[in-house]
Amino acid sequence: MEQLELGLEGTIIKKPEAIWFDGTSKDQVKLKLEAPCELEVVDFLPGKGANAKTFGSLLCKSSCGQLVVGVSGFKKKKREEIHLNRDTWRGMIITVRSNQIMRPKKPGKPYSLFLPRFVEERLDKSVADDLVRIEEQFENAIRMAALGLAA
Repeated sequence: MEQLELGLEGTIIKKPEAIWFDGTSKDQVKLKLEAPCELEVVDFLPGKGANAKTFGSLLCKSSCGQLVVGVSGFKKKKREEIHLNRDTWRGMIITVRSNQIMRPKKPGKPYSLFLPRFVEERLDKSVADDLVRIEEQFENAIRMAALGLAA
């Protein structure tokens, strides 16, 4: 897990006798860091293709506003439920799982998340995590991975 401590994405474990080929292989496993956070739904981003009639992703933000990201990863039934209840979903807190915090490329722009995926609604929460808490979640995930424990 030294790669994670260095800020790298992860690592690949391969069978030594495996032969390389282009595609998915059962002879290797990709290990990536994942961490959850709680974000507030602020809007709906337009969908394309099969999602053109509903939405593409949920625009979500941290409580401090320093992190803003489009979240997807919905099953068809959940996407339809969200679409039909947009007013209920605006302002809702949701759990999002992602692989990394993305620093802004330009000064003054918000942070983002790498591969953010919807996990669940948090009806028991009314305030999203702030950026400091989200960073702590990733630091804890790195520590857990270094100890060989699942995050």
